[in-house]
Amino acid sequence: EAAGMMPESDKVIEFIELLTLSGDYAGQRFILRDWQKKIVRDLFDTRAEDGSRRYTDCGIWLPRKSAKTELATAIAAYHFFCLPSQEIYSAASSRDQASIVFNKLKGMIERSPALSAKCRIITVSKRIIKESTGSIFASLSSDGGHPHGLSPSMVVADEIHVWKKRDLWTALTTGSGARKNHLILSTTTAGNYEPESLEWELYDYASKVRDGVIDDPSYLPVIYELKKD
Repeated sequence: EAAGMMPESDKVIEFIELLTLSGDYAGQRFILRDWQKKIVRDLFDTRAEDGSRRYTDCGIWLPRKSAKTELATAIAAYHFFCLPSQEIYSAASSRDQASIVFNKLKGMIERSPALSAKCRIITVSKRIIKESTGSIFASLSSDGGHPHGLSPSMVVADEIHVWKKRDLWTALTTGSGARKNHLILSTTTAGNYEPESLEWELYDYASKVRDGVIDDPSYLPVIYELKKD
């Protein structure tokens, strides 16, 4: 009963800090830093008038080696294991890049007997299925065709500064509209200034939301950057 009264972010943080990382952080528990906890608290505790989560879109700009992909993957893991009927996609510009989030999530699961027992991993198609709740996780790339009919509850769009096509982004963001508490989470390091690129368009939008030029209460901009001068 007491746990039910916890802010959702406390549950998310508790879940994430039980996960074990791979790659550069192999074998380490994912102990969140204060700035990472702030992202989680903003995402999960900021509520709209009807009680649903306020933020349905979040763009994260961080330097390299700041574990942004691990954080996005861990949030996806929470959605997958702790919420019902989830349709979660990791999306990137290429199959190899799209595989990164899948492999990180797979590693988190395989290092946890409790999580491993709750799902089925299909490595060849890069899908994870949790039959008890009807949840799926799948990896998609913009060079792998243009999927239609998707209804994502969460999308992790990784390293958007190298995306050359918009078809997958459009399919995923328009498909999520039917989900009340959906989350589109894009991550990137700072890319080059290319006015026609998806990353620059999203960065420009995020900056204007941050600066109050655009009023979008559903968008959370997280931008760590040098000052213009």
